[in-house]
Amino acid sequence: MLLFRDYESMVVQAYRHKRANNALPLELIEPTPARLRDECLKICRERFERRDEKTLVDFFKKTGDKDAWIRIIERVNPEIFKSLVNFLKNTSVNTSAKNIELLAWLIGFEPRPLEQAKRSNLGAVTNMEAQVPMSELEVTIDIQNSEAGAAENKKTEPIISVRERVRRQGKKTIIVLAILVVVGIVIYLARIGKPALPILRGHETCMYWAEDHYQPVSCSQKIENAQVIALDSEKVIHFRKIIQPDTITDKAIGYVWYVRYRKSYEFYTSDGFHPNDPTLRLRPITEYIIRNHIHSKQ
Repeated sequence: MLLFRDYESMVVQAYRHKRANNALPLELIEPTPARLRDECLKICRERFERRDEKTLVDFFKKTGDKDAWIRIIERVNPEIFKSLVNFLKNTSVNTSAKNIELLAWLIGFEPRPLEQAKRSNLGAVTNMEAQVPMSELEVTIDIQNSEAGAAENKKTEPIISVRERVRRQGKKTIIVLAILVVVGIVIYLARIGKPALPILRGHETCMYWAEDHYQPVSCSQKIENAQVIALDSEKVIHFRKIIQPDTITDKAIGYVWYVRYRKSYEFYTSDGFHPNDPTLRLRPITEYIIRNHIHSKQ
């Protein structure tokens, strides 16, 4: 019988594979609570199915028909997706079953949900094999000696388990993602007019705060009036200070964070802590902050 941990491994591997191959929308590649809510709305409108109702009920704690589900998701607090966002940013950690089932729904994993996968266990294995490159599979092959007209001979290689295939593919996926992160850093910094990150040779594994962004450097390099800390590629790419807060509108809710630092409000493009005072936690921007601390004098 298919166990939940095996089903979870297949769903997570399918997500990693699709993300590595750019086969997912931006909402799932760079997730935020608001983006996951929007993606749920999109999927609910485009491919609502009865079999997914239990998944939605378990996650949103409500019930209804297709139109009711659209209204429910439109009104839900995006913070309900926070734990799933954290999991998608680090799929090696544990998460709840309801998050795994919702992820399976979001990426169109087949067969789903778990109960249906149990009833068609062979289908689950076939689905997993379809998402792992054939170079990773050890399969039974038939060799026929047509020239000699000999009888068909079969050469059988060991068939490895789905879990082993997932483990092997996971290692390659991590390597691919690491390469993509480095390339992404170079492209991003080039676009904003900052010096491009040099090719890492094993010693550029630190960074420092350079006014409005984190700049990668060698850990042995000394930066005047700046603290050199361990490299965090996620922060290098996504964490930036917004220099012109007057450009922030209500559409920034769910995408911008703020903090009060030295009697002034500062705004950032990602969650986390203040780069100069790690005791200050950034908070999601709200309509109140936008109205009273950004546009109040306009």
